[in-house]
Amino acid sequence: MITIWDRQTRLICDWFLLKKRGEVLMKFLNCSHLTVPIQLCGDKKIQKINLKHLGKDKPTDVISLQYFPTTVAGVVPSLEHKDKVLGKIYFGMNVIQKQSDQL
Repeated sequence: MITIWDRQTRLICDWFLLKKRGEVLMKFLNCSHLTVPIQLCGDKKIQKINLKHLGKDKPTDVISLQYFPTTVAGVVPSLEHKDKVLGKIYFGMNVIQKQSDQL
């Protein structure tokens, strides 16, 4: 399951399409029983997360955080806690917009 929080107000995002594509990917990877929250952020929020988790004091486009310290590529972790959250993805919408303008 994909859950989306839009914490920024600058850009319009098609949440339905993002959720649908994420769920198709999760099904393909055989992990549709898990949850991956997605948060759409402005520069300040993504910069704070980037500094806290990656030690970089600047905004960025995407940060993905896994909730399991040991994972193996291609292997879905077995989840014993009740919320079954695989990890979290943060999108820095302002940085993504700037990058798309450069294409």
